[in-house]
Amino acid sequence: MKLFKIIGLILVLSTLGQAFGASAASGGGGGGGSSKEQAICYSIMSWNLGTDRDYLRFKCREDLSKIKSRDDEIKVLDSVKQKRDAMFSDLFSSLSYDFYTFQEVEQRDRLESWFPGNYGFIYDNVDTAIVYNKERFLLLEETTENESALFSIAIFKELSSCQKLQIFSAHLTGCHKHSPEPMEADIGNRQLVQMLKRMDTSVDFSVIGADFNTSPAYQKRIGIPLEKGFLADTDMTAGTVFDGAKIDYVMFRNGRLSIEHIETEISSLQPSDIENPSDHRYIIKHLTVKPASSTIKVDTKNRCLIM
Repeated sequence: MKLFKIIGLILVLSTLGQAFGASAASGGGGGGGSSKEQAICYSIMSWNLGTDRDYLRFKCREDLSKIKSRDDEIKVLDSVKQKRDAMFSDLFSSLSYDFYTFQEVEQRDRLESWFPGNYGFIYDNVDTAIVYNKERFLLLEETTENESALFSIAIFKELSSCQKLQIFSAHLTGCHKHSPEPMEADIGNRQLVQMLKRMDTSVDFSVIGADFNTSPAYQKRIGIPLEKGFLADTDMTAGTVFDGAKIDYVMFRNGRLSIEHIETEISSLQPSDIENPSDHRYIIKHLTVKPASSTIKVDTKNRCLIM
């Protein structure tokens, strides 16, 4: 009889221990969810996509020579469009970055056709766009401009950590890339200032992905976001088919949180390669941001519970 009592007591204690362990793993039942302590990783690609005419001009010289009439031009451009659509679709179907900041986007529906269904789109209806993973990020706010400047801006919340970030995509008016005259560069400089007036300093961090249309040699334009606290883009890889100058940049700004690590990934496709659907080279950045608190709670679907 004593043996049965001992066995019964062991079973009871074992059941209670399992229940307590399950309760602790689920956050004690007080609010559900679990603590998230690991750093959060993000990825972003920035790319001036170029136009069908640019591709025809720089990479299809034989087709260009065949154009003898308006009808010829329409047929050739349609062929170029189909070729580039296939190239972009193949590329983006093989990628899964969190964000894409694009310039020289010709049509929204065309851009959407290159991506799988889990991506959302912000477009200024002329040139710039932001593409984002809808399954991971909630769009909180968006702003676009296509008259006095060309830019798209959006604020997102990362659903597992509640981190808020602001993304900028811009295409600044061009000038001499290396040493422009002050008046020549002033338009693009003022466009950059105009965009950065929309900067939200309450977010956890910010990202600019843009075609500045100036090289690092022209420090005045580069210095505008640096004065606002953005970190310099240290990658100096040749960027365009024109003269190899770097004119595309990705910059980050610490907000309430600090970016712990940034890694750059550069396309192996040269701007002049016919396999590259653009006349620019894309830039990819991977960054790591640590949560502000180790007590952020998430629900069973890994979505944060703190607003």
